[in-house]
Amino acid sequence: MYQFLRTTSRKFSTPPVVKVLSLDARDTLIKMRESPSEVYSRFSVEYGLHIKPDYIMSNFLKNYKRMSAANPCFGCNDIGSKLWWTEVAASTILNCSPDSDSIVVHQVVEALYDYYSTAGPWQLVEEDVNYTRSLFYITVHSF
Repeated sequence: MYQFLRTTSRKFSTPPVVKVLSLDARDTLIKMRESPSEVYSRFSVEYGLHIKPDYIMSNFLKNYKRMSAANPCFGCNDIGSKLWWTEVAASTILNCSPDSDSIVVHQVVEALYDYYSTAGPWQLVEEDVNYTRSLFYITVHSF
């Protein structure tokens, strides 16, 4: 029987096993409490770099697109998400303030990464947790 399933058309064999389920949670399940450009600006000021939010946003988008093209899916297949995000953040800050000390830029980037790794900057799109759970249940079990 096993040999039969392997040699017949796909519709007669068992369905493939889902090994990984990836979903984009941002702006579907969770959203940011404030604009990333405001956060980057505030963190930069805390480390002595005075960068305006508008300048950050244009540079952030440029670096985000560059990294998405070079390492798709936030670097999941090669460099990993932390290196991906720290490269986006460091490049953004350096584009905004090219004469910045690399140690200071690294400190800002690490602080930003740590901050976004907490619940603080995030909130649920739908405050009803049971509703959010039901969306997840429907999505996962419809495969």
